[in-house]
Order: sequence, then C-alpha cells, then structure tokens
Amino acid sequence: MAGSQQQSPVLLARIAEKKAELANLKDLQALSGGLADQMQMLTDKLATLSDGTEGTSRALHTSSWTHESCSLRRRNIMLT
Repeated sequence: MAGSQQQSPVLLARIAEKKAELANLKDLQALSGGLADQMQMLTDKLATLSDGTEGTSRALHTSSWTHESCSLRRRNIMLT
C-alpha cells in the first residue's frame, strides 16, 4: 500500500507531462496545417506569376517578330 501511494504522485506527474506533450503536439498540428495552407497559396500565386510572365514573353516575342517583319517590308519597299 505504501508503495502505491509513493507511485501515485509520480504517475500523476507523468500523466500531466503527457497531457502537456499532447497539447504541444496539437498546437504543432494546427501550425503545420496553417503553414500548409500558406504554402498552397504561395504555389497558386507563383503559378499565376509564371502564367503572366509566359504571356508577357509571348507578347514581346510576337511584337519583336512583327517589328522585324515591318522592317523587312519597309526595306523591300525602299529597294523596289
């Protein structure tokens, strides 16, 4: 009986320690979920940025090609 009374505070302390550990793990889980959401938003924003950059690149390429065509046409007109 005396042995079980001595273990009781030790067990209670261990239970309290495990409860605190569980609370910390739940907090970590919530923070991880928030971080995952933020990473997904960043991924979406980067995809949008990439699409915009690709569109701008295509427009500039087309513009350059159009400018070159007009220059060649002008040279051809001048030569004739």
